[in-house]
Amino acid sequence: MKRRKQPTTDDEAGTIFTVMKTHVKNKLKMYQTVQKSVEASTSWNGLTAFESAYTAFSAKILFLEELAQQQTLALKGVKPDKSAKREKLAKKAAEVVAALKAFASATDNPGLGGKMQLHLSDFQYGAAQLSLQLIGMVIEQATIHLNDLGAYGVDQAKINEVITLRDEFVAVLNSPRTAIVDRKVITLKIDELVNEIDAILKDQMDNLVVLLDQTDHAFFLNYNAARVIVDHKAHHTSAIDPGGGDPGQTEGGSSTTSTGLSTSPLSPPSENPEEESDDSNEE
Repeated sequence: MKRRKQPTTDDEAGTIFTVMKTHVKNKLKMYQTVQKSVEASTSWNGLTAFESAYTAFSAKILFLEELAQQQTLALKGVKPDKSAKREKLAKKAAEVVAALKAFASATDNPGLGGKMQLHLSDFQYGAAQLSLQLIGMVIEQATIHLNDLGAYGVDQAKINEVITLRDEFVAVLNSPRTAIVDRKVITLKIDELVNEIDAILKDQMDNLVVLLDQTDHAFFLNYNAARVIVDHKAHHTSAIDPGGGDPGQTEGGSSTTSTGLSTSPLSPPSENPEEESDDSNEE
């Protein structure tokens, strides 16, 4: 039987997990562990219902990883892009200011000279809206004196370049809000997809794997172990039972949630609801 896509590596997972909700991170790690346990066995080959369920399970995990990647990248790069565009705009605007200053001095125009008492820092730093107002004034003055600025290196093309850079900077100023909205939409899709994956696991694969217990008990045990959800971010401060410790806590402060998988087909598997809040990094 043709093998599915290999589960995501730990390095790839590190990038994917950047901004996901903790309970979704933990579930995705569990899904990937289940994938590894299934891929390591061949005893399920020929059990058509399990094959079909696993194919759907793997496809949805791939989609979940893609959504998680999109969620991580939704805001990444917005701030550096904004800084780069502002710097480029500031330098071009400063060139026009320098030309207007020289022109004002040569033509004894103190009114224009006073307006052009501006520096690169006025455009590149401080409140963005104030910088945009100053740049707007520079564009206006350059347009008014356009016919006289050719000798100073300013023509319509240069003014248009400043206008284009200004419009690009304004667009990137609004991009974080758009990115936040996009990420919230992705988060909703992720929650829906997790529910679909859980349904495949609990209603199909967990039941069907019981049929393989007698023929491949080792696979059954590995699958069962893989189905445990580990809370990798829990830091419990409650007292440990002196009689033997907290059975739901692993070394390093992680806790586990058993899926309740049973060897009896009469006892349908169940998954305990997670008792943690969504500590999402949503903006």
